[in-house]
Amino acid sequence: MGRDAERDALWAALRRVEERRAPEAVMILGGVGVGRSRLVTWLAQRAQELAGVAVAAARIGPGRPFVVEELVLGLRAAEGLLPEAPPPAGLDADERGVRALRRLRELAGERALVITLDDVAWSEDALRLAERALTTSGLGPTLVVLSAQQDALLTRPAEAAAVERLRARALSLTLGNLPPGQRGALVSGILRLTPDLRTLVAERSAGNPLFATLLVGDWVKRDALTVGEGGFCLKAGVSPALHADLAALQESQMKALRASLSEDDWRAVGVASALGVEVDLDEWRGAVAEAGLSPSPGLESSLVDAQILRPLPTGQGWVFTTGLLRESLLAAVGASAALQLACARALGADPRRADRVAQHRLAGGDAQGAFVLALAAARQDAAAGKMDALGARLRLAEDCLARGAQPTLAERAALLTARGVFLRFGEGRMEAGMALFEEATPLAEAAGDYALQAELLRRRGGVRFTLGHADGETGLFESLALAEAHGLIDHQIEALRDLSTVVRHRGATEDAERHIRRAIALAEEHDRPGQLPRARTTLAMILLDTGRPAEARTLLERCLEDFADGSSRVHLATIHNSLAAVMHNLGELEGAQEHYWRAYTLFDEIGSELSALPRYNVADIYVREGRHEEARALMDEAMTVLGERPSALMLAYVLAMLVFLDAEQRRLELLTAHLGRLGEALETSQLADRVVFVKLSEVQRLLQARPEGVDPATLARIDGLVTLQETRLKG
Repeated sequence: MGRDAERDALWAALRRVEERRAPEAVMILGGVGVGRSRLVTWLAQRAQELAGVAVAAARIGPGRPFVVEELVLGLRAAEGLLPEAPPPAGLDADERGVRALRRLRELAGERALVITLDDVAWSEDALRLAERALTTSGLGPTLVVLSAQQDALLTRPAEAAAVERLRARALSLTLGNLPPGQRGALVSGILRLTPDLRTLVAERSAGNPLFATLLVGDWVKRDALTVGEGGFCLKAGVSPALHADLAALQESQMKALRASLSEDDWRAVGVASALGVEVDLDEWRGAVAEAGLSPSPGLESSLVDAQILRPLPTGQGWVFTTGLLRESLLAAVGASAALQLACARALGADPRRADRVAQHRLAGGDAQGAFVLALAAARQDAAAGKMDALGARLRLAEDCLARGAQPTLAERAALLTARGVFLRFGEGRMEAGMALFEEATPLAEAAGDYALQAELLRRRGGVRFTLGHADGETGLFESLALAEAHGLIDHQIEALRDLSTVVRHRGATEDAERHIRRAIALAEEHDRPGQLPRARTTLAMILLDTGRPAEARTLLERCLEDFADGSSRVHLATIHNSLAAVMHNLGELEGAQEHYWRAYTLFDEIGSELSALPRYNVADIYVREGRHEEARALMDEAMTVLGERPSALMLAYVLAMLVFLDAEQRRLELLTAHLGRLGEALETSQLADRVVFVKLSEVQRLLQARPEGVDPATLARIDGLVTLQETRLKG
């Protein structure tokens, strides 16, 4: 109904995809009941009918989890093909997503492919699949159409962050209510009403399709309609319940529900609303018991019959039929402090539920207890590199402070440290992160928290190295010394791992291997299984440097299994990048490129400057294949990614590759400009890096072999930069 401008925009996006033979995405946002799903369905139907495209569709939502294989099954069924074998066991969500995208492209052939993902506010996996579709090499003409309910995103921070990332690279359409001229047609489509009643509904619903439907449905339930001349009309003597808006209609239904339930039943329903839109049966029973309630045995069934709840497919709980209904119940009864604290007690001390328990404690008036939980969860996320979760936990901690939580000195230092990690890795703002680490250091010292002091020394040292400061290693050695003095095993392992990485970049592979083998020995001796995959990833790259690629591959494939659960995107991305480097070395370029693109996508999701690294590596593969323009495009993209991020290391990598491409393709004007920027980056920092040295040496050989037309000053500058890197590496 209506939506002409939005339909035109969707059709134009489909045309662009067909013409450019490249993926695009459209994000459709809107409130409850405005017709997002209908618009998505319209595009899928019309694209099939008029353009002959292949369509793969997934409907998500509360109680309808996203299963990526359903996209493939649906398209195969539409093509008249039998279902295919299930994917191999043990694949993580990312691997299953990549596999599904490839299968969809194979099934679509040369046709444009439309992937519709409806109600993605309920699935981070669906949003990540959309992001992968935009960055997967060779996906061809593919349009990904997503819809998300804005209200649902307010309570789902990970999905909200993914939506914002997608909106930055996708067409975004926001739906409001229908304009006045289309409201009468909308109401006529629901039920044939007499003209005066149709006008009444159109005016009161204000163009919200769901409100109009529920309003007429409410009259049907009340048996308030009869057949009149020209359509249904109100029965004689019946005054219509014309609620002001959806919220008022829901409030009326709440009153009717309240009148039909006992006090314990009513409060038990409130417990369900407090637990969320999806309600786990065991959690609900535990919270009901903690609240001291004795609900009627048939309560759940009666709520299902009344269309308040819908059973989950698992049979282990329910989902509220609409988010708005749940919110009305929450406001009416579920927000009670006693019920919120009962939910917190029922959820217990499981670290996976820490943020939920903290939210219940905060809603129950226990800001201090909520802050302690939120901070502990944030510290775990910072250590694991889970940036989306870290951002959400930090916002929760801030809410707790705003509501009266009083942190200790050590807690203030820990909160500053976690914020610094988020700024450094989650937003790529290294200087801002460093400032918070420095602010936290005296607080950690005053609190006598040696573990936090060791962590701050290590983090500061790592940032200084990345910024190109020569004293970056000093902080790492100081961190190691402090950790050793106080028996802090995990901090010793982490300091040794970071030291190994730094000295490997400087070309000191023997020292690097000594450090990392000591870290592995400590992890094994003191039973720290969580530390082993990260240390082994670092060792694998050293093995590659020293001519042992087969050993490196075995180690990395083992590490990939360790992080297959997605517990840390930072480390998973690092492993993919390292495994790609090994395969590149072994000459398996196709497999290497696949892993580089996985690293590329993961680093992009995190928002780290490290996403320049897999771009550099894929460009290196393209150069081997003679695809110089594609390599240059990737490096231009990497420069955009770096933007204002002051990473001397990544900037030097990207500029060194651009200088190499300029020299090989004899683009001498560009060479002068890029060389100037590279020289400035190297000369204003103390960066000493083996990879940069090797790439500059290749440029030096190219120009010395063909010096004609090259400015002597350019030749001298290259010689000077090679000498500078060689001197620093030897030092």
